[in-house]
Amino acid sequence: MKKMVNKIILRFIIILISVMFFSCKKTNLLNYTETNYLKENDSIKVALFAYYPPYQFKNEKGQIDGIFIDYLNLIEKKINYKFQKVYYDDWGTLIKDAKANKFDVILEIQETDFKKNYLTFYEPLFESNQVIVQRKGTKKIKSLDQFGNNKLVLPKKYSIAEIISTNYPKIKVTYEKDDIECLRKVNNGEYDAYIGSKAIINYLISNKDLKRLYASTDLEYTYHPGIAVIKKNIIVSNIFEKALNSITKEEKKVILDNWLFNQVVPFYEKPYFLLWCCTALVGISFIIFLFNRYLKLRVKQKQPNY
Repeated sequence: MKKMVNKIILRFIIILISVMFFSCKKTNLLNYTETNYLKENDSIKVALFAYYPPYQFKNEKGQIDGIFIDYLNLIEKKINYKFQKVYYDDWGTLIKDAKANKFDVILEIQETDFKKNYLTFYEPLFESNQVIVQRKGTKKIKSLDQFGNNKLVLPKKYSIAEIISTNYPKIKVTYEKDDIECLRKVNNGEYDAYIGSKAIINYLISNKDLKRLYASTDLEYTYHPGIAVIKKNIIVSNIFEKALNSITKEEKKVILDNWLFNQVVPFYEKPYFLLWCCTALVGISFIIFLFNRYLKLRVKQKQPNY
């Protein structure tokens, strides 16, 4: 009977350790060709445009941070690879270099018909409504069809700029470097309106002292950015497709929740951290208990019977 108990406990310990080991073990997403390609190419370049908070931007320490940076870190972890980052401070230059194949991946970009000529797009990572932004106290612009003679300012080469120039050619548009510059000039009265992602607008108004501004009208258009790969690089495209498809809803939720209210949550304060710690402690304690139980039975078994 004791031998049977010993065997049962030992088997249970082996099974429990195996389950914990294999649950923590990373699954290889890539095939041999793709894995070998990453080993032989240590300079795959990802273009970053760190002027679009909270998606990607420079934080107070001068480091690149944001939602898409978290996505890139997760992808690197999943495929066990570190990309070479290429930093841009001008979106027009980034697009020009994309057409010239000067890098391999754009971290954040919205799909348009024109850009599909030289980029491979994947399913957008999330979606945010495009809104008209105005100064408080000015007459509300109810739609793009009723824009009138109001002066609109937009960042050059952005997707929304393509949409406006194509569908509303009568609207007077002036182009500035980026969202922050555009919003500041609407805030001080140089222009009447700006159009951008609601998530970005809320973030910038709250964090860049743009208290005179408000999101006046939601539009039918959305900002739905994702990652894109230069079209000619098929292997990198396949790698990103697999990595992006492997990102779970739970992983997406953790990333988005981390930035929802401009609050960077330390890893030790995230709910999953406490859950995994508790689970690990319980599992280890149980293994120790069973192992001690097994040793005691073995010692008792070897003691002579008088």
